[in-house]
Amino acid sequence: MSYHDYWSDSFLLSRKQTRCFWSFCSVVKRKLNLWNHKKCVTSVQNILPVRPSQPSLIVDTAVHDGSDLSAKCESYGFRPRNITVQWTFRGSIQVPTFGPTISNNGTEIYAMAASYFRTISKQDNKATLKCSVTHKTLSTPLYESATIDVLCELLVTDKNYNL
Repeated sequence: MSYHDYWSDSFLLSRKQTRCFWSFCSVVKRKLNLWNHKKCVTSVQNILPVRPSQPSLIVDTAVHDGSDLSAKCESYGFRPRNITVQWTFRGSIQVPTFGPTISNNGTEIYAMAASYFRTISKQDNKATLKCSVTHKTLSTPLYESATIDVLCELLVTDKNYNL
């Protein structure tokens, strides 16, 4: 596999972007005296923006009236570090409880987690909770949503019925 194929497949670059990459890499090699191609590839990898993953929304969608709803939104594999998370509940923008917390594993690839909590009432039955992620590599936000089911308690009384 040639380097051209590697870059095109791994980073989904167009032919024009791939030519720009190789031109840039040649300039870097000449200017910085980096004749080792792997050093150039690593240098360029660290500046190319990478799209975040589709967010995953972790939430217990079946909750009782009066209980707390706990939700976590995660996305990973993006660069640069700047990312925005927005929560909506019943179509209204909500303030996140925690986060987003952004981390990396020693590389320039980042992961994000944000949390949201609220007390649920029976009026929240069938309400939609949505987590949206915005990043410079996206033309429109990525989002994941869940529908909340409020469980009701059945009250049984002991009565004698004469039929």
